[in-house]
Amino acid sequence: MDSVFAACVGLSNITCRSFRLSETFIRKHFQYIRSHCTQFAVRHPVPSFNGYDHVTWWVGNAKQAASYYNHLFGFKTIAYRGLETGSRYIASYVVGNAEVRFVFTSPIRSSADAVQAPIIIHDEVYGYVETAVIRTYGDTTHTLISRNGYSGPFMPGYRAASAGTATVPLPNVQLTRIDHCVGNQDWNDMVGACEFYERCLSFHRFWSVDDSQICTESRKAVAALRARGVEFISVPATYYDDMRARLKADTRNWELGEEFETLQKLNILIDYDEQGYLLQLFTKPLMDRPTVFVEIIQRNHFEGFGAGNFKSLFEAIEREQAERGNL
Repeated sequence: MDSVFAACVGLSNITCRSFRLSETFIRKHFQYIRSHCTQFAVRHPVPSFNGYDHVTWWVGNAKQAASYYNHLFGFKTIAYRGLETGSRYIASYVVGNAEVRFVFTSPIRSSADAVQAPIIIHDEVYGYVETAVIRTYGDTTHTLISRNGYSGPFMPGYRAASAGTATVPLPNVQLTRIDHCVGNQDWNDMVGACEFYERCLSFHRFWSVDDSQICTESRKAVAALRARGVEFISVPATYYDDMRARLKADTRNWELGEEFETLQKLNILIDYDEQGYLLQLFTKPLMDRPTVFVEIIQRNHFEGFGAGNFKSLFEAIEREQAERGNL
């Protein structure tokens, strides 16, 4: 199966990341989070998570933002909420590609704070969804979601979106799921943010990837994205000269499954250890403010996040900033 992982990076515009729970007892998970984030903790069952449900982007024009990502990244609009569905305060468009789902939301009028205790949202046709919202660092919130009792297009209050009318075929982009999100922290806030997720959500510093999550053919996805107009950062030739020399010199238990020249042509970065390797590529900033970009990532028995490529990444970002006169 041709597939890649997708990741959102630099989240100043994203205020909600939603996690899909493995069971309907969100109240128990909410009690665990609340008790472990107070001074006097009460023992509750440790919560379990299935992965990212969706990422919400708060934008000035949700319809235009959804169209932009549909065109460039091969998403399709799958659900809509707005005045026509009874939403008087916000309009939202849900776009998706496999298990990667983004929700673009813009205000119709000002509304109340979004943080909420556990609630059950009913739909007369499709069933119900159970949710709870927690606030983390800054203005970032996480929504805990259980969909076990729901069969609709996205959430109660949404309707299925109509199919587009485009007549010019574009290359298909095959994504799999959201791999990770990066929340940038101030220099002195990193430890506190990590401790919050460990204490309140029972997260771990590192996680493993099993064989079922190995994916191939990221180069095809990257080629399709380029054909649709996505711009990626440029990587200097010296990076690949150094990488080629390292791969020849280092001892490892795997062979690179892609042609090295193809990876260089597509500006795909490589990171690796003794057990496996990672392929990753970063788009140029997607907004006028250079704070949001997307990473396309492929894992092959590799558990890290490309730490060996950070220097190359930040050098590319600095080049972008220099063009804006921000250095």
